[in-house]
Amino acid sequence: MWWRLLGLVVLFLGTQLLMSVLGTVVCSFLQINPQSTNVLAVLLLLSNLLVAVLLFGCRILSFQETFRRYSWNMKETAFLLGLVLLAIIPVNGLTELLRLSDIMQTSFAGLMVNPLGVLNIVLLGPLVEELIFRKGMLDILRRGHYFPVWAIVISSVTFGVIHGNPAQIPGAFLFGLLFGWIYWRTNSVWTVWMLHALNNLIGVLTFTIWGEDQKMMDFFGPWGLGALILCSSIAFVGLALSYRKAFKSKAPVFLNEE
Repeated sequence: MWWRLLGLVVLFLGTQLLMSVLGTVVCSFLQINPQSTNVLAVLLLLSNLLVAVLLFGCRILSFQETFRRYSWNMKETAFLLGLVLLAIIPVNGLTELLRLSDIMQTSFAGLMVNPLGVLNIVLLGPLVEELIFRKGMLDILRRGHYFPVWAIVISSVTFGVIHGNPAQIPGAFLFGLLFGWIYWRTNSVWTVWMLHALNNLIGVLTFTIWGEDQKMMDFFGPWGLGALILCSSIAFVGLALSYRKAFKSKAPVFLNEE
């Protein structure tokens, strides 16, 4: 089981490393700056596509089972959308309060105003990450009969650390917990992909409207931001408890696999 988990991580990181090396070689030959936004966007696109091709082409995941028809419940979807929207405030607020270094700030600033970069950030990136860290990892841990809390924590820690950027790690970990919990209950890649894409889209729109230097603390101040984090966290917990009572989990039970 652990070898399979490690294999998913190696696949995810290996494709990025491969594309980075190939991109550097090609850019050197063509005398193009490998750090330009257009180059980074293309390499990110190719990396995401390669991961998806390998996942399904090597039968690590079943395309038909992964993207099976999902019966949408609009009330349930509204609950989940509310959870993600409520989570954005405390997660981003805590990230600001931690004041961690952002080593990817320049790269992301360029990608967020590049059409191909936005496509990666909003759609392709979330899809690949959900396939690896929710569909791939959580299904492996479910087959290993791991208690849901531990399975979700393991996948979320991996999801956070894999980002490598100190400023992103706490937020990725916390959203990993949320998306992992949602996937565990809904058993739907479509759902977590949609919610992940929504979160990233809001990030892009916020950057486009206010710019990279504008922070919530600038609007509310430290005490106001703390109060906002507390209130939104309480509302989040209340909605999460209501959701759990209102809807039954659709998680499958694996009985005959290790």
